[in-house]
Amino acid sequence: MSVRCKPRYVRVLRAFVSTACVLTIGLGVLIAISWLLGVEGMPFLSAPRVLHPLISAGLILLGGALWLQRTEPVDARALRWAHGFALAVVVMMVAVVLELLVEGAPNPDQVLFPRGLDLPLRLHSVAPNSVANFLLVAFSLLLLNARKLALQRLAQALALSACIVAFLPLLGHLFRNAAFTRVMGDYLPMSLYSAISFLLLGTGVLASRPARGFMRVLCSDGLGGRMLRSLLPVLLLAPIALGLLGVWSQRVWGLEPVSGIGLLVTGMVMISASMLWWNSGVLDRVEAALLDSEEKRRNLIDASPDLIMIRDREGKYLLANPAFGRMVGRPVGEILGRRDGEIFDAETARRIQAQDQEVLSSEAPLSYEIAIHTPRGDDRIFDSSKYPYYSSDGELIGVMVISRDVTERHHLEAKLREQYEKLKELDKLKGDFVNAVSHDLRTPLTSILGYAEFLEDGLGGSLTEQQRAFVAQIAKSSERLEGMVNDLLDVARLDAGTFRLHCEEVDLAERVREMVESLRPQATDRRLTLQAAVSGSALRMVLDPQRIDRVLANLIGNAMKFTPEGGRIEVRLREDADGVLCEVEDTGIGIAAEDIPKLFQRFTQLAAGARMKAGTGLGLSISKAQVEAHGGTVGVRSEPGKGSTFWFRLPRGVPEQCRVDFSAAA
Repeated sequence: MSVRCKPRYVRVLRAFVSTACVLTIGLGVLIAISWLLGVEGMPFLSAPRVLHPLISAGLILLGGALWLQRTEPVDARALRWAHGFALAVVVMMVAVVLELLVEGAPNPDQVLFPRGLDLPLRLHSVAPNSVANFLLVAFSLLLLNARKLALQRLAQALALSACIVAFLPLLGHLFRNAAFTRVMGDYLPMSLYSAISFLLLGTGVLASRPARGFMRVLCSDGLGGRMLRSLLPVLLLAPIALGLLGVWSQRVWGLEPVSGIGLLVTGMVMISASMLWWNSGVLDRVEAALLDSEEKRRNLIDASPDLIMIRDREGKYLLANPAFGRMVGRPVGEILGRRDGEIFDAETARRIQAQDQEVLSSEAPLSYEIAIHTPRGDDRIFDSSKYPYYSSDGELIGVMVISRDVTERHHLEAKLREQYEKLKELDKLKGDFVNAVSHDLRTPLTSILGYAEFLEDGLGGSLTEQQRAFVAQIAKSSERLEGMVNDLLDVARLDAGTFRLHCEEVDLAERVREMVESLRPQATDRRLTLQAAVSGSALRMVLDPQRIDRVLANLIGNAMKFTPEGGRIEVRLREDADGVLCEVEDTGIGIAAEDIPKLFQRFTQLAAGARMKAGTGLGLSISKAQVEAHGGTVGVRSEPGKGSTFWFRLPRGVPEQCRVDFSAAA
């Protein structure tokens, strides 16, 4: 499992790396200046007797190499320079090692500085433990950006070793114990400032790569990271603090150095015991929380009606919930460790394994439906999802499966499809019946209307006023019935896909004026004001005039039905950017907002229309279809008690259905 580093801690570590580089390079520069100027005593450097020119050069080179590699990715040119600096340090330290091992070998400092060194001890320019630290840090910097993970880990181990080697002389200086500062009695000891420099370099190398190595846990947001951040500062700073306390005690009370060591041991035991006690309590609480979380997860899996399983790469069951056990007719304990071939028939096991291999090879989720003949003998259908299953280290170890039994849903869907097909057949029969009846009604209706006109014209003899009124009522009712028959025929044509437009070029403005004039007598009879707001200029368009006339008649007729006496109806026609807009505005009863979506549905009448028994409920739906056949749109704006405005918009140009016929006619 990959450890996520908190960005805040990563920023802190990077700032520390930069600071360590600056301090190390600065110390090396100060040492070099002291030697170049011949300054014999710089208190903050413990005098040049201990810090030598070779150490100055090494610190500057290693600090520069770390600075060039302090962040990722590292520029190729900067990486070459960093490796060059580190290799130079390796060469210098190899020369020092030769001086230690080969008698008569030249002293590197004496080669670099012919004026020589005034040393009270054996003439070796650098302490052996300092040489070891220089080599450890140099090689860690050479391997820091290696491509192989093993070499990267080696670089981290070398840097950590340098920190440990430098920490012992630091304690030796704090406790005035020379044994901690040198390797053997006649060799130079590591100075306090060298120890601090190596600690800075070693921890700087570790901190430069916070996403891997030892610092990965330190900057993580997990329990280990929080515990390490609480313990590590105490364990590292406690010896230093106790050492300083021991030095102060020696100066004030005259205690022996061994007392400081005793103080260190006693203090570290007390501090370690306290930290162990505190962290034991933390671990107990964490363990309780983990057990509680695991119990909740187990209860959730066990209570799930879905089948939940985890299989490893070989197909063995690592986890199965009771729902899966009930499906296969076995206790969960008998399922774990078995393969599909031991539970299902050979064909079912083969299909399951093939799907598992697809998920394992692609490392991507897979969803599918599968029909399974269960060991209980029944056939079930499952909607399954498979996901790659990873270990805590991020290794793909198997497949997690979640399946839901959808057998009943499939049976219900099959029944619904069967019912749907039956309803479609019934609807087709209804359409055929309506179409046949409508056609059969047109012939007698035409005869009735014709003979009614003959009677009105007096061809059958003169009529009394009462007879004339009866004939007028017959004609009016026949016209209404003819309109209903035409509506039913249009519905049948729309359903059959045989609805066609018969277009010609007409003056739409003139058609609107004529329609208003033809319907004005009806409006007058209802004591309504019907007027047209149409410009006098011609508005020529290609359309089906009979269809548009019926749209106008439907919209104006609806307005007259639902506008009380004394009301006003206005028909407006105008051009806009999207085409030609026609509006029929009334001062009627209005329509509630929740009823507007129902207006253009077939056989739908609102409450007011049902009470008035006004029409079949087909007029608006057919009008909508006729406008849309022209490529237009239709709609309504209304508010209860304030009237309604029905509108339709026709685009400019020839409608799609008319293009072939109209082009041929032209």
